[in-house]
Amino acid sequence: MDQPTRGADKSDARPALLGVACGAGAALFWALGFVATRHGLKVGFTPTDLLMHRFLWSGLVFLPIVLRAGIGNLGGIGWGRGLVLMVLGGPVMSLISYTGFLFVPLGHGSVIQPSSATLGGLLLAAVFLLSRALARQRELNPMELCEPCKGIQRNWRKAPGHAELVQRGNRKEDRETGTVTITRYQCDRCGTAWEYESDKTNQQAGWSVVGR
Repeated sequence: MDQPTRGADKSDARPALLGVACGAGAALFWALGFVATRHGLKVGFTPTDLLMHRFLWSGLVFLPIVLRAGIGNLGGIGWGRGLVLMVLGGPVMSLISYTGFLFVPLGHGSVIQPSSATLGGLLLAAVFLLSRALARQRELNPMELCEPCKGIQRNWRKAPGHAELVQRGNRKEDRETGTVTITRYQCDRCGTAWEYESDKTNQQAGWSVVGR
């Protein structure tokens, strides 16, 4: 009865051991990359030479995988997103790192480059997430309507509007009863954006707030 249990425990431990081995291997080869970079610069390679060798050969290795996944949309990533990732996380970062190794010892560069990437990533993430959070908060804040707009809201079906509404355009939309005109307005006083649907056959048509 005990032997199957011990076998199951060993089987369950294999993914964890594999993960630890992969992490240790990644750290080892990342460190060897710094050593190889510094050595290459000392024997006469330029930062541009190292950049070409790094991405040319790796690109050729991964090219069949990309072709198989679909070159049209870059394997599902999309060319737009792929170009952004290339600029922010590929050759530009590597070129700056390789150039830096011309001026600092290996020990300094191998600490400065990863820590700068980590801190920079945290800073950009904080700025990006904060801006999204503030935008979301503005959306959730209740809209303050001026008194004339509150009058429209109270009588949204039959209100004639008010003098401070400025027309911003109109469009046609098809309904079951025919084509209707939807006109967009914005209040000069409080900034509220309204749309008015002129459809006398629809009891739900009238004024509606659509934002700022």
